[in-house]
Amino acid sequence: MNTKGRNWERLILDAAPPVKELGSLAVGDLDGDGHVEVVLGGDGGLLWYRPATFEHGLITEGHLNVGLALEDLDGDGVVEVVTARERTILWFKPGADLHQPWAWHTIDSACNGGAHDLLFCDVDGDGARELLANAAYCEVPGVFIYKPGMDLSALWHKHTVSTGIFSEGLGAGDLDGDGRIEIVHGPDWFTPPPAGPFSGLWQRTVVAPSFREMCRTALVDITGNGRYDVVIVESEYPDGRMSWFENRLVEDAENPWVEHEMGGRLESLSHTGRLESLPHTGRWNFAHSLGAWREAGSGQVHVFVAEMAAGGWNQPYNWDARLVEYTTADGGKTWRERLIDRETLSIRARPPPPPGPRQALHGDGHHGGRRGWRWVARRGVRRVVVQEPHLGALRRPGRLPGAQHVRPGWRWTRRVHRHQTVAGRYAGQLVHRVR
Repeated sequence: MNTKGRNWERLILDAAPPVKELGSLAVGDLDGDGHVEVVLGGDGGLLWYRPATFEHGLITEGHLNVGLALEDLDGDGVVEVVTARERTILWFKPGADLHQPWAWHTIDSACNGGAHDLLFCDVDGDGARELLANAAYCEVPGVFIYKPGMDLSALWHKHTVSTGIFSEGLGAGDLDGDGRIEIVHGPDWFTPPPAGPFSGLWQRTVVAPSFREMCRTALVDITGNGRYDVVIVESEYPDGRMSWFENRLVEDAENPWVEHEMGGRLESLSHTGRLESLPHTGRWNFAHSLGAWREAGSGQVHVFVAEMAAGGWNQPYNWDARLVEYTTADGGKTWRERLIDRETLSIRARPPPPPGPRQALHGDGHHGGRRGWRWVARRGVRRVVVQEPHLGALRRPGRLPGAQHVRPGWRWTRRVHRHQTVAGRYAGQLVHRVR
């Protein structure tokens, strides 16, 4: 596999999705035709896109939360869409044609709060995967397990893992090799009670004591010892930290999690076509996307992280939001850090689903912005993009940030770069990046 920065190209699926903001993103084959579709939601509706043909459609209207997952619920070999709208968790199934109205059913009609994270895992070892969900930004935050009955269209049985602790970022897997599933939630991990996962509240233990509660988490075997290590990035802060925590639950119960901070210098493609090293402070600006996977053949581990261009709480717009891939082939002793992109990134990005084609998807999910000019300098296949954030303040492109990378003889073109509500429509970008 080759994922060098020079092998990535941006393809815009929709320059103006009909929603006010984008908050969720998932990727999968929705109709069983062998082609990947993109599902995303936000304030306005839940949408699907087909990159192979640029077709798209509406699944449902409403204000969708960040939580979104794709899972084959009825065993027909085709995934359904599971998402959260306000304080309700729902699942949707298409008809013969994705353009036709989708059928929907309710999993939970009275959640504690909006589900920020959704994932499926076989919690009780019966061969069927249950739904894990958290409730965030509410009076009683918590983590919950949902198990369906014989009738998938009826409300699912709900079991409480933990309440009263606010966090973001769900992960699940057998961390200590005892054959039982543990749950990672933010900087903590939870073990099931001895009598079984549905017999009571789970026990909480801290993985990352120096990390704040709003995180993205990913479980992957970095060291190669057969147990999951934990990657965590602080996701809702302008100075977020990112580390991977070595799993030593079996080797050293007194010191079960060893932190290894991730950061350093990033490789990026320069104007000459050569890889150059860029400084990296080791801090992340609202890095709300995180994914990780291990290649079955080579054992190489990849970690995918992306920043939001516009964070929450009226933070300054980040024009240099980064999309970065980390790789290691020696059990985490050394990492190669590659900058894939540095503009217009998302609230929820997705890494390529292994072992399929190498592609990364992200949506411009920020909560505001401006309309401005985007200038592009080209020479052959090489290009440099710079932006003027105000339409009314058009300047010579050579004076804009980033123009120092342009060399004499390059041709300038310009177009309007929109990323704010225009005529009632949100003019962000849904971006599909393919090698």
